[in-house]
Amino acid sequence: MPESGQHENAPQKTGAFQGLYFKGKIPVITLGICVVCIALFLLVNIPGDAMDGVRSFLSPGGVETVNGAYWGLVTSNFVHYEIWHIFFNLSWIWYLGREIEHNENKWFYLLLVLTSAVASSLAQLSVSDSSGIGISGVVYAIFGYILLRKRSSGAYTDTLPTRTIHFFLIWLSACVVLTQLGILLVANGGHAGGLIWGLVIGAIARYKRNIQVAIGVVGMTAFTVWLAWSPYTTVWLLQEAFRLHDQQQLAQAMTVYKKILDRDPASEVALINIKNLDIYNLELQLDQLYKSGQFDDARQLIQQILAIDPDNENAKETLKILPAD
Repeated sequence: MPESGQHENAPQKTGAFQGLYFKGKIPVITLGICVVCIALFLLVNIPGDAMDGVRSFLSPGGVETVNGAYWGLVTSNFVHYEIWHIFFNLSWIWYLGREIEHNENKWFYLLLVLTSAVASSLAQLSVSDSSGIGISGVVYAIFGYILLRKRSSGAYTDTLPTRTIHFFLIWLSACVVLTQLGILLVANGGHAGGLIWGLVIGAIARYKRNIQVAIGVVGMTAFTVWLAWSPYTTVWLLQEAFRLHDQQQLAQAMTVYKKILDRDPASEVALINIKNLDIYNLELQLDQLYKSGQFDDARQLIQQILAIDPDNENAKETLKILPAD
């Protein structure tokens, strides 16, 4: 005879599948998120250049994203490159996500995940030249949603004990410090944006569904418009720098690139283009020195160029043809 409360035809949750069940059901959406993240982790970590196109498609740069690669606002959230990163994120997705999937409408949960991905990506784009990678922004949105619901309605009390709340807030602050010290580069804008979005959704959860949707659409639209046209965002500055660069207004472009570094010291695009412009300006000076016969000064300038770019072929060739001392 089955124990009290069980039925003879109930699914047998034994063996390897036992851990997939949560309160009697398989959390299909949460499980699907984990499977997608693991599959993409394996894909992008295939050695060699064959996957470069796939990597660029899944996590396009900030300028590419705002110029049409909009899918990157979502797909970049499911990409991870380090094992510790995906393990950390999916552990929390599995722990917290199952609770929302069990207690709320599944479509609501899926929409929360997708909009959180977009919100966290947009937030990261507002402070850097990329949307970041990894699903930690979604994790913080789920945390924020549960936290607000716990405070406002008493729901999820057992899910989010005080020590867990403290951990999330301390880690949020610690990541900012680690990034500023250059120890660990973290998408802090994505964390903050995800958290804020989760809190907003939690705050409007008491309203009717159509009101929730209206507030969410208005909020997301306003943020997107601000990102696309605000001269205070890194992506906007990058586009402005590219425009000046293409028009050969190099001094102005250099100024904008330096502004970008003030906001995002790790911006690879700005660093590379500043390096290229420095070399270009030095090469112009080198050409003038060579033509005027100032060979000693030209040698010194070549050393400056090679210090910046040891593989600079133009500088090496010029050094070979300079007259001997």
